[in-house]
Amino acid sequence: MLTGRKAPIARPLLNAQVTGSDSVQTAVYRGRLHWFWGDTNWPRYPLGNFNVPGATSKLPADGGLDPALGLDLEYFVDDEGFARATCSMPGDGPTWLDALFTLPVEGDQQAMYGGYYKIRGPLTIYQHGLVRWNDQRNEFVKAAQFDLDAPYHPHGHAMIHQAGDRQYVYFGNPHPFLRAPAKAAALENLSEYEAFTCLTPGSPLKSPGKDGIDVTAATVERDVQGRPRWGWKKDAPPIAPAEQRRLMFAGKLRAGETLHPLRDLDSDRTVQAHAGNVAWNAYRRAWVMIVGESAGEPSNLGETWYAEAPTPIGPWLYARKIVTHDKVSFYNPAQHPALQQDNGRLVYFEGTHTIMFSDQKVPTPRYEYNQIMYRIDLADPRLSLPAPAFQQSINGADRLAMGPAAAASNTGVAFFAMQTLADGLTPIFATHNAKGETVLSLDKPADATGDAGQPLFYGLPADTKKPPHWTAPLYAWSAPDGKRTVYSAADKMPAPLTRGKKPICLVWRSPLVNMPIAWE
Repeated sequence: MLTGRKAPIARPLLNAQVTGSDSVQTAVYRGRLHWFWGDTNWPRYPLGNFNVPGATSKLPADGGLDPALGLDLEYFVDDEGFARATCSMPGDGPTWLDALFTLPVEGDQQAMYGGYYKIRGPLTIYQHGLVRWNDQRNEFVKAAQFDLDAPYHPHGHAMIHQAGDRQYVYFGNPHPFLRAPAKAAALENLSEYEAFTCLTPGSPLKSPGKDGIDVTAATVERDVQGRPRWGWKKDAPPIAPAEQRRLMFAGKLRAGETLHPLRDLDSDRTVQAHAGNVAWNAYRRAWVMIVGESAGEPSNLGETWYAEAPTPIGPWLYARKIVTHDKVSFYNPAQHPALQQDNGRLVYFEGTHTIMFSDQKVPTPRYEYNQIMYRIDLADPRLSLPAPAFQQSINGADRLAMGPAAAASNTGVAFFAMQTLADGLTPIFATHNAKGETVLSLDKPADATGDAGQPLFYGLPADTKKPPHWTAPLYAWSAPDGKRTVYSAADKMPAPLTRGKKPICLVWRSPLVNMPIAWE
C-alpha cells in the first residue's frame, strides 16, 4: 500500500528561487521532515547560499505528498524570497552541515543536532563541532566546538540505535563506526564517544596539525592468539575500509585481518565505498546501506550500490549495483527512512547530480548540480543478497545462526547464504542433535511447525554448473570420535576435523571465519 496525498506539487516552478543544491541531510523533528542542503545556486547571483539552506515538509502519513509524486518543500526564506542561511557559524568561509539527528529531551520534547564544518579555500576544514536547532530563530546555533586533532567527531549521516541496554547516536559515511550515548551532554563531549576499531586506544591515525592520514604511529591491538581485536573503544579512530587498506599497505594488518570492503556479487571485483548511509529496513529485517562508489565505471563518482547487514556495523560484504550514470557524477546518496512505503518495501534515496568530478563537458539541462530522487523495490529478486551465517558455541555445542540476534556473540562467520527464496535456490533446514549441535539437511524436519519448519537459509544445489563468483561447497566437518561436527565452506579446517563425502549445497565464501567479533 502506498502512502501520502495524491495531488500536484504546490510549488512546481523555482521554489524559493533555488535552481540547484548540493548534498542533503534530513531528520524528522516536531512532526515534520526537515531538509538541509549544501551550497545552493541562485539565478540572480552566481554565489548563492553557502551556509545551509533548509526546508520542511509534511510526512506522507500526516498529509504530505506521496513521495512518488514529489515533495511540497516549504523553505526558510529571506526578505527577497530566496532560501536563506540556517547555519551561518562565525568565521571565514562557508558553513557545511553534517550528521543531522534528533534526540528526545525533557519528557516528550525533541532537540535537533548536527555536525558543522567551517571551510576556507581550497576546501580546507579549519573548525568543526556540533550545532543545535533554535526554534525561535529557525536556525542552528553552536553547541560545541571540537579539537581538530581529535581522533573523531560527528560526521556523515547519523541514526539512533539501541545496543544492549543503551541508546546511541551512530555516525558514518557510510559505515557507522562512531557512536556516542544518545544524550545531549554526552554528544557535546568527545570523551564520551567511542569508535569501532582494531587500534589500541591512544594510537592516532591523523598527524597532529596536518591533513590526511598517517598510519606510522598506529598500533593494532591483538588478542592472545595474535588476531586483531575489533570492538568499540574510546580514544582511537574508527577504521573503515579506506583506513584498513592504509594499515595493510603499512604492514600493520595482514591479509585476512580486515573487515573487507564491499564486493560486487556479480563479478570478481571490489567496490570502493565513497559516501552513503545506513538505515533499518523492516521489510528485509536487516540494515540497508545505499552507497556511492569511488573510481567506478562507467562514471567516476556516479555508481550507486545496495548492501545489507544484520547490524549497523556489519558484516558488510556483498553488494549489488542499483544505479549507474554515463560519465556523470551522482555523489553522496542518502536514503530517507521517513519516506519508506509498504513497511520498507519501497525505499527512496537521493544524491547530487552534476558533471563535476567527471569527464562530461555538457551538463544535463535543469538537472545540473541538483538533487535527484530514486526509488527501489526491495521485493525485486535482483536485490537478493547473501547474509552471514554465524558460528556460535552454546554450552560447548557448535551451532549456526543467522539474523541480528545471532550477531552480538559469535566465533566467526562460517559462510554467507541467501535468506529469501529465488530461482535456482534450494532450502536448507536446521535441527539440533542431542548435544545441541546444528544439523543441516535438505529435508524439512518431520512434524516441524512455525519457525521450526522454515529453512535456515537457501543455497545453490551442490551440482550447479558454472557457479557464481565467491561460491563454494558447504561440507560437514567432523572429529574422528564423533564428538564434534561443524559446517564450513573453507578449503581446509584444523585437525582432527575431516570433511564429509558430499557437499550439502553451495554457499558464498566468508573472509571472516577466524574473526570472533561482537557485531552490535
